[in-house]
Amino acid sequence: MSYQRRFVPIAAIAAIAAIAAIALVGSLFALGGGYFDDAWHTERGRDSFFIAPHIAIYGGISLVGAALSLWALSALRARGLAALREQPALCLALAALVLTLASAPVDNAWHAAFGRDAVIWSPPHVLGIVGTGGLAAAVMVILVGQTGLLRHGAVVAAAGVLAAFAFLVVEYETDVPQFEPVWYLPVLAAASALALGLARLVVGGAWIATRVAAVHLAFVALISAGLAAAGFDLPKLPLLILPAAAWDLLTARRAALLTQAMGYVLVLFAAYALTLDLTEDTVRVDAADLLIGLPPAIAGTIGVMAATARSGRLRPPRGTVPAVAVLSVLLLPSGALAHDPGQGPSAGSVGLKVSGVQRQVDVVVRVPPPCSRWDPVGLVARRGGRVEAGSLRGDSCRFAGRLSLPSHERWFVYAQLRRNQRAVESWLPVKPDGRFALTDPHRFAYYSDRKPATTVKWIVGALIYALALAFLVAVVMLGRGAARARAA
Repeated sequence: MSYQRRFVPIAAIAAIAAIAAIALVGSLFALGGGYFDDAWHTERGRDSFFIAPHIAIYGGISLVGAALSLWALSALRARGLAALREQPALCLALAALVLTLASAPVDNAWHAAFGRDAVIWSPPHVLGIVGTGGLAAAVMVILVGQTGLLRHGAVVAAAGVLAAFAFLVVEYETDVPQFEPVWYLPVLAAASALALGLARLVVGGAWIATRVAAVHLAFVALISAGLAAAGFDLPKLPLLILPAAAWDLLTARRAALLTQAMGYVLVLFAAYALTLDLTEDTVRVDAADLLIGLPPAIAGTIGVMAATARSGRLRPPRGTVPAVAVLSVLLLPSGALAHDPGQGPSAGSVGLKVSGVQRQVDVVVRVPPPCSRWDPVGLVARRGGRVEAGSLRGDSCRFAGRLSLPSHERWFVYAQLRRNQRAVESWLPVKPDGRFALTDPHRFAYYSDRKPATTVKWIVGALIYALALAFLVAVVMLGRGAARARAA
């Protein structure tokens, strides 16, 4: 008896499967909107709420919400509140939906209380990512209990889980790093291994990790085609199909857990190390990043592989948790200071031109009258915690300056001004390779509202991270329950 049929008392199983399929489509639509939103804010920055990426994200989530609400109402009508206890996948899906929707107002409150924090690893963003991944995982559990084409939808849902968790490194894969490159591959290894481990646990079958990684690759390629048609830079195509195939091979040979984890991580590191320097618009990792990142990557991957194993304890092998904790403290990322999509109260707009040859950058800023209200402060280029400064001078309503960039990677060049003694910023993204010129006569400007980190911010952030971790544990427990039911 399948996990889905065992816990669903509703006679119309096919109707529930159709609802789950609709929820899957909505989840994938929202994930695609996430990539679109990242590209939009990287190149265009501030805009209205009603932009295409936001419509895709919230339209997809609304579709999921409508489908799950219909399912919940049907279940409650048939069995009352007992139906929720008998359908753990539905309960987790509803919780994931609430978590995902709640991450938006939580994010807004976070910025209002603690200032701008436009990084993918901020607590509210992680909460939304985990919620989206949990939603896809719940749909995967529902569909795996079906027959025919609907059961194949479980592999697509598993790819949605992988896409959600892999989104944690989207800033690295779109060349907008917020932290040191050493964190890129360890986070990708652990996050992807968790998603693929859930797929192996719930769906199973030969070459399951490879099949899920292949669907994920096709999904990102489809998103990239859409971004290219819209004129945006593309994310790096994932290479997870290679370590996934290695994991499948090692599993078929009944290799030990440690061997599986090391094989997965080593193939992933090798694949990305060999190709990152060959592709544009992605962050670079050097030999030091690979050597330093290898131990935490292996430790984290062992932990998630143990948690998603078909048998044994939920706890990872002894010593894994302390090892990950120690390595995380030693490698704790410094504060992020790079791409800013233009947060802060609006200060109107300015004319902004950035031009130059190679890594020499000239900036011209034109401010609206009355000119006496404006004063130049300086130029700043930011990338992943690195800062390059330059001067900004002029009179009347025109200011100009110059700075030099140390690399040909994407930088964000900020013009810093004062308007009525209040700090104002505006920026443009720059790739200093060859001759370039970018002009925006009406570039948004905003009052800078940087606030120092406080104890309250750390405590609130830790609580949000703890909530996200607790939800991940619930997702894993749902997967283990589905695997036990299927085995029985």
